[in-house]
Amino acid sequence: MFVDDEKIKTIELEEDQRCGWDTISVPAGQHRIQVKNSGADWVEIKFYEFTACQHHAVKVQGLAGLTRAYLWFSDVGNQVHRETTTDPINFLSATLHDLQDGAYLMEVYNTKPGAGGVIQENAVECVNGKLAFELPSFMHDIAVKFKIL
Repeated sequence: MFVDDEKIKTIELEEDQRCGWDTISVPAGQHRIQVKNSGADWVEIKFYEFTACQHHAVKVQGLAGLTRAYLWFSDVGNQVHRETTTDPINFLSATLHDLQDGAYLMEVYNTKPGAGGVIQENAVECVNGKLAFELPSFMHDIAVKFKIL
């Protein structure tokens, strides 16, 4: 695991070990976090969980290729069978790396049954392989789709 291109942790799984879990602490501010698999095996990362300020934990799952990305952001504390928070998640921004440069359509979806659908559409620009974006305020979860124009 790397923070700001500095190696901070190495995890080695035993040959027959099928899963592992680990955490790192990251100081406040903007940082680049990377997880690299340098082994001769296949790795599947089910999710990353970011514990943010304001007592929110945001789980991010997704898939990305060179010209598309599909992400799901969920408020871990605001889900079924957990204590719920009443405050929305505000001012959340992120950056996708290693996408093809160009203009992308960003579509944000409400995922609630009966209220689902696109709640925001806008164009965002990928420069030098980096696509930075901001999310609207949300509670529970939202999905985001990026497609090159």
